[in-house]
Amino acid sequence: MRKYSTSSKSLISVSAVLKRENFPKKFTFGAASSAFQVEGACREGGRGPSIWDTYCEKKAGKKSDGKNEEGVKFYRDLIDELLKNGIEPYVTLFHWDVPQALEDEYGGFRDRQIV
Repeated sequence: MRKYSTSSKSLISVSAVLKRENFPKKFTFGAASSAFQVEGACREGGRGPSIWDTYCEKKAGKKSDGKNEEGVKFYRDLIDELLKNGIEPYVTLFHWDVPQALEDEYGGFRDRQIV
């Protein structure tokens, strides 16, 4: 059993604290990531820069139409595969990352047209 420190003075066992029965029966556990965190390689595979790429690079870039068809296909295929394997996907519309083209065109989520 792995132990994790919560302070310099104590160790707790994760399994002793977090148990399935401590959560409601219909509670859904999940995880999330953003394109910037996992995809990398901005400007490859049809991916344009995100606001985080721009922030990190200190320069702006814009995909002409703001839509990455290869990326859309990737995520459609991923969702189809999850469903085929009995996994219900939850799509995060905003995980602190927005394509730079949509930020430039709409001001990100400040404009309802982004959705």
